[in-house]
Amino acid sequence: MTPRFLSNLMKWRSVALVLTLAVLGALVLFLVVPGTMREPEYQGKPLSFWLKQEVVLANNPMRPRLTPGAEEAVRQIGTNAVPVLLAKVRYVDNPLRQAARNNASKLDSRLVRLAAFPFGYEPRQAMLGFKALGPLAKSAIPQLTEMLNTPNESWALRALLYIGNDSMEQWKKSIAQITDENRQVNLVFHLSLLAQEIGPDAPDVSGILVQRLKEDSSWTVRLEAVKALEKLAFPADFALGPLVKALEDQQSLVRAHAAEAIGKLGKDARSALPALQKAANDKHPPVRTSAAAALQQINGD
Repeated sequence: MTPRFLSNLMKWRSVALVLTLAVLGALVLFLVVPGTMREPEYQGKPLSFWLKQEVVLANNPMRPRLTPGAEEAVRQIGTNAVPVLLAKVRYVDNPLRQAARNNASKLDSRLVRLAAFPFGYEPRQAMLGFKALGPLAKSAIPQLTEMLNTPNESWALRALLYIGNDSMEQWKKSIAQITDENRQVNLVFHLSLLAQEIGPDAPDVSGILVQRLKEDSSWTVRLEAVKALEKLAFPADFALGPLVKALEDQQSLVRAHAAEAIGKLGKDARSALPALQKAANDKHPPVRTSAAAALQQINGD
């Protein structure tokens, strides 16, 4: 047998495996899924109809938004929309989905979509719904918080931010319980990124960032928290104290970024001058450089 024949054989075996799993999955869906959830309606149209009425913003294509009429429809449906939105964002991994993802480059994209994702999985539609509902969707907070420990954590985090301040306290407790350092760094990074993307409508995430900066034993998590405080530009009367404390962190990168963040507060950070002057003599050059620049920004030089 030629190498090309063997290559084609392996390819078709992979295709056959995924097709078999897809058929089995489809049978399960046929037997179990239909009739389990009926979508609520507004003006005779189901929730999914309204969730498809998306406007793509030219200046921020990743920021989901419904047309005003569709947003009003979702609000009129109200809390009855929450179970459907949760179903659209829920993702549970299994061997079928793993096989489809592993063979994605060899298969038709429509087949991958069918096999790799649950029936009705439409996370972007779910985000549009949570954004429209805002605090009305607070009953979804426990289940969304549980999703922070799944492959769907970035979608769950976005939904929690759309719900608003009601979700932040639960989120703060949850991240404190996560022991995987990489996951904590990833969540803090996404928290900052999404808060910037959402803009003025984002809930106050400062408490979570300060908690991680003060309490986390991982310097990489503390560093990500300092960067987030710097990017989100919180008022000096809130952010300055934790940032000054961070100038004494054991890790030089944390100290350097804390100095940069303080400098960006400008003249409002005058009370930090003694701490910055001390940091300007730090044994690590990046800390000295950042502290010197911060002193200039605060003094207006």
